[in-house]
This record gives sequence, structure tokens and C-alpha cells, in this order.
Amino acid sequence: MKQIPYTMAKFTVQGVAVENICAATGVNTNTASERTKLAISLSSGAIAGVASAIISHPADTLLLLINKEGAVGEGTLITRLGRLAYETGFVKLC
Repeated sequence: MKQIPYTMAKFTVQGVAVENICAATGVNTNTASERTKLAISLSSGAIAGVASAIISHPADTLLLLINKEGAVGEGTLITRLGRLAYETGFVKLC
């Protein structure tokens, strides 16, 4: 479950980063050299990794808290996650 927000954010951010890097530098990926493509890929991947870690942190915090014994009582996983998120508050999750 915790990989879903991370992966979605990573692919989205990396795509946007590639577009922005190419627009800012005037590089056309169809005609660029392999080294240039590699540099763009590595740069956009680093940006995406950092952004994904920041975006998925609240979900990681919820999973850590819910896996503690006796966390937020009974109910389905979704119910317990919702109750835990409400009790913890948005600021503490980040």
C-alpha cells in the first residue's frame, strides 16, 4: 500500500521534470546525444526520488502507527487508517 503514492508521484514528477529540463535547456530528446539523454534521465530521476519521498511520507507514518499493537481499536484497515489520520492530524503526519 505504501508503494502506490510513491510510485505514482515518481512517474508523474519524473515526466514533468524531463519536460521542464528539456524546455529550459532547449534540448530535443529525439535528436539529443546519448550522454545528454542520460544526464536528463539522471537529473529528472533524482528530482522525482526526492519529491516522491516527501509525498509518500504521511502514508509511511500512518503505516508505522497502525502496525503498533492496539493502534486505534477495531474495524477494517480503511476505518482504522481514517481514525488514526484524524487522531494524529495532518501536521503530525508530515
